[in-house]
Amino acid sequence: MMPKTDITTWEGGILQFSVPMAPPLRQVNSYILPDRNGQLTVIDPGPHTPEAEAAWEAVLQELDCSWSAIRDIVVTHHHPDHYGLAGWLQARSGGKVWMSERAHEEARLTWGAEGILNEALPLFFLRYGMPEDWVQGIREHLESFLPQVTPQPEVAYINAAEPFIMGNRKWQPLVTGGHAPGHLSFYHGGSGQILCGDAVLPQISPNISLQPGS
Repeated sequence: MMPKTDITTWEGGILQFSVPMAPPLRQVNSYILPDRNGQLTVIDPGPHTPEAEAAWEAVLQELDCSWSAIRDIVVTHHHPDHYGLAGWLQARSGGKVWMSERAHEEARLTWGAEGILNEALPLFFLRYGMPEDWVQGIREHLESFLPQVTPQPEVAYINAAEPFIMGNRKWQPLVTGGHAPGHLSFYHGGSGQILCGDAVLPQISPNISLQPGS
């Protein structure tokens, strides 16, 4: 039995889809922008978990769409709850994954074969006095994210100086760093809508991230 999907429709045909996550976050908003040819742009598909896979199976079934309808997969930033499922979704659909070059650099630094964060961050905290048992907990916490960002996608880069077309509308990419280096938001001037990843949150200020080597 497919899980129940939670879809909200916004102006311009934008579909907001809640992807399930483990506590304390519980869910992350993904967006689906259909165009007039029946092809889809997905923004921030969520983490790679069995629950998120099942949710995407269910939402495509509810929309009566095949995997091949997904043409573009846009990632606002490299954190696993936004970037993690991009590689899996790309493998299923053949879609193109897009993000800023800066955000992709951060993904490689953090999650890729060249990633150094799992060693660099614990050493950083150790150097500034954190107890060893706490440091080991940080290392284990970081390693727990690896399944959520595997497989890594092939990535194309968004040029923030040019409009980016999603759902038959031109969106202006905006570099809204702070929460994550290279974070992109997307602004549609005609409607005033903005798709802003984690640059704006409904109840709290976004966490400001800076990691060793970044």
